[in-house]
Amino acid sequence: MIARTLSVIDLDPAGYANFSESFAQLSCGHPQAVLWHEEGFPRKMLLDGEVISVPFNRILDARDTAREIYENFSGRARRVVVTDLEGYDRLYAAVNPSPEAGEGKYRFQERMNRQLAASFDERKAIYPLPDMTRGPVAFEQMRAFLTGRFPQVASLIFAVFEEEKLYFSFVARAGFGLVDLVTSFEHWPGLTREVKFSAESLDQTVERVAGELGEVAGALFLGKKDFERLYDGKRHDSLPVSLILSGAAFGYSGLPGVAENTFLKTAALFCYVPVWVP
Repeated sequence: MIARTLSVIDLDPAGYANFSESFAQLSCGHPQAVLWHEEGFPRKMLLDGEVISVPFNRILDARDTAREIYENFSGRARRVVVTDLEGYDRLYAAVNPSPEAGEGKYRFQERMNRQLAASFDERKAIYPLPDMTRGPVAFEQMRAFLTGRFPQVASLIFAVFEEEKLYFSFVARAGFGLVDLVTSFEHWPGLTREVKFSAESLDQTVERVAGELGEVAGALFLGKKDFERLYDGKRHDSLPVSLILSGAAFGYSGLPGVAENTFLKTAALFCYVPVWVP
């Protein structure tokens, strides 16, 4: 989903800071649990770096143990690692392969995940199995969105508002399934100050972006509380209906099919296209 020549320009510093703070809080809600064992005998268990009691006397199969810990923790851990010291070295090697020539970021990560899962055995395992999914939409759904009926080149606009004030904004241009440009409303003179949380302002923003970057495939203006609710750690098939019915969200779709599908994918895109200040 990321072009090797991705450009990041004109990010609004205040908006970027707000995005960074919100996303860190939303994406790190559940810590990792690690259980160390020696020849199947548990030695230490950590949850988010803190030592906790070990719920097992013996580990027969790390894969079953990791799954059982995850299920017993009722959502307290986003990932469980069960390993011995030798297995930890092998896990480290599995997640540090060398990139192949011309290999994109996500193809590299897919290959790494397959290599990691293939290394699991009775002594070491991770649960859930590593995958590419982040945020409210599964990775394969996002990839299908950008490579399906999406135009060859088009932009997606996403802005979050805290009450009536712009909290952060991003515009991403995608071509042939890969995002090659990320910017913000700061790129258009005066837009950061002038934009409002309204359908009229959304239409005006779509027109301004299209005037420079070409076709706009989708756009979404979303309230901060609804953004947090959408990024609740669960997968979603659509935006919560109340967002649209209550007028708490404003969207535009230039794509065929159900408009809410475009809105949801627009909000989810930035899980897969990391934004940073170069």
